[in-house]
Amino acid sequence: MDRREEVAIIVRDNLRLGWSKQHHYPNISNKVIANLIKHFDPGINTTSIAAFVDTALTFSQKEGMVFTLQGVYYKEFLEKVFYFNYADIVDMTVVPDEKGRTDTNGSLKIHFHDGKKMTIKNTSFHATALKQTLDLLISKSAVENQFSSKKVGTVSRDVSIPEDIKKKCHAIIHSAAASAGAVGAGMA
Repeated sequence: MDRREEVAIIVRDNLRLGWSKQHHYPNISNKVIANLIKHFDPGINTTSIAAFVDTALTFSQKEGMVFTLQGVYYKEFLEKVFYFNYADIVDMTVVPDEKGRTDTNGSLKIHFHDGKKMTIKNTSFHATALKQTLDLLISKSAVENQFSSKKVGTVSRDVSIPEDIKKKCHAIIHSAAASAGAVGAGMA
């Protein structure tokens, strides 16, 4: 059995969800993969994607959780993508809501080796089931000793542009702005 299939089975069999649509390896379409690249991380290793839980209201694949062999990409509505490796999790705590519920009303607090923290409070995920799923994935990664720490935090989409290209862009943009201004002044 492929390692992605093993991770997909862990996610499918242990994660209890509310409003969501699940995609599991090997049945993740090329269209879904393309949207994950577009909305989660242009540099995502597509050969490590095991499962995707789409929590967007219209299932547009813009929000949710991407489970890879190494870690998880998580994105909520109007938030930046957050990535973490399974190996970087130090502690997880299920926090019940004010009525003591830990299902879709609870949250999951995660602490990482580098001191960063995150809270997953999404009504699509049952906090206790999410913790159990991550515990299993952490155990699997420790046994396989496959997962090394890559990064924890928001996914950056910044691209470094060489200095010569920046100068050319600068010249083109300012030439276009000056031309537009001249046309506008002539029409006034």
